[in-house]
Amino acid sequence: MNLRDDKTLIARFIEQASRNPDAAAIRCGDTFLSYAELDRRSLDLARVLHSHGAGCDIPIAICLERSPEIIIAMLAVLRAGSAYLVLEPSYPHERRKFMLADSGAPLVIATAAHRSQFITDVVVISPKDSLPYTPDWEPPHENDLAYIIYTSGSTGKPKGVLCSHRGALNVLDDAQCRRPLGPGDACSWWTGPGFDVSVYEIFSPLISGATLVIVPDEIRLDAVKLTDWFCKEKITSAYIPPFMVADLESWVREYPGQSRLRRLLTGVEPIPERRLMNIARAVPEIYIINGYGPTEATIYCTCYHVDGSGDSHRNTPIGKVLSGVEVFLFNSRMEPVADGEKGEIYIGGEQVARGYLNSPRLTAEHFLETPHGRLYRTGDYAVRLSDGNLMFAGREDQQIKFSGHRIELGEIESALCRISGVREAAVTLREDIPGISRLAAYYTVQEYGAPSVEQIRQALERELPPYMVPSFFIRL
Repeated sequence: MNLRDDKTLIARFIEQASRNPDAAAIRCGDTFLSYAELDRRSLDLARVLHSHGAGCDIPIAICLERSPEIIIAMLAVLRAGSAYLVLEPSYPHERRKFMLADSGAPLVIATAAHRSQFITDVVVISPKDSLPYTPDWEPPHENDLAYIIYTSGSTGKPKGVLCSHRGALNVLDDAQCRRPLGPGDACSWWTGPGFDVSVYEIFSPLISGATLVIVPDEIRLDAVKLTDWFCKEKITSAYIPPFMVADLESWVREYPGQSRLRRLLTGVEPIPERRLMNIARAVPEIYIINGYGPTEATIYCTCYHVDGSGDSHRNTPIGKVLSGVEVFLFNSRMEPVADGEKGEIYIGGEQVARGYLNSPRLTAEHFLETPHGRLYRTGDYAVRLSDGNLMFAGREDQQIKFSGHRIELGEIESALCRISGVREAAVTLREDIPGISRLAAYYTVQEYGAPSVEQIRQALERELPPYMVPSFFIRL
């Protein structure tokens, strides 16, 4: 495979594999993969995919757990010039079935255990995947699709966001300029592979020569065990969701000097700035990034560096734009607002996605051609502070940020109303215990044939991913 340039995710990985072939690329429990082995196995699988018709902008689905195999599959898809689409095994079958049909992916990479779930061609991933020889094929370009991520949809159906190599590399290069990673760094992977922050977690180490360390599933949601694991595995770069920030703050203050963290990314939901300041004071060499950005603007497009100086009783600002990105705050007439006034966030520049897959109307509604260029209308609001940083100021629709995910409450409500016997439904985020939010569903029923709470829960679990199933069901 001849590399056209170094402006794609796969080109950057191949460059590191040639520089550091014997270095550890992936660590998962007792399993180690060197850069050379990861390079070889991803190339072998790419040849298999190419022989099955993979190519530019063709989506290839991947149904694998968080593991070294899914990394091999992602790299292979990119090497073959295609874009990967993750069908998380934890998602209900109906949701995966919809995503596969909507994307039109001609191939699925899966294990033998999952093979029977798909009616399209399936490539079963194996350490022996190999073709003896395939002529070189056209490598991807920076503007080609790298991945497709489905987000919650207000219409009741998830929508696929089309993201390029160029946008992803813009984020990774910015983070590398702020706090470089390299050989010797250990970078954790916490998120699910269908969540856009996973692109940051996976490729930050693999394009810099560092080691990707996969967080064990059994400790992912236990903040205390996770922070202990960070210490044991000597993790230097990590992403943590907002609900774990308080526990990390407590840990680093209780065990001063023990943390090896040098780069920490968080964001998506409001976080008290004092908590991040306390972490910065307890770990003096750490660089903390509070990021903001929808999937449609590639992982995060603004960020705020938190240091340990001073004191704060506010939420953490979402900061300033990354290089190559523009952000405008407009009123309802699309006129710029003054500093200190709330305006809707519009995003332009290199990280803006192509649009929504198979949804020209929805794309036209949210990706606008304006005198300022092509802008994505987020529906989020912010205020520009006197120092130029942005402060998130909420939304005026039903979209929420919960457990690190962006959720359209309308999608859950639509699923509820499709359940036999449910007449009307409304879903909200409740905080009965300070600092702990949970989804709550309120519903009314038909006069006859009212379903039980357990029947409702089971019906939603068959249709929605786990993080979208409410914790409480209240019949009105």
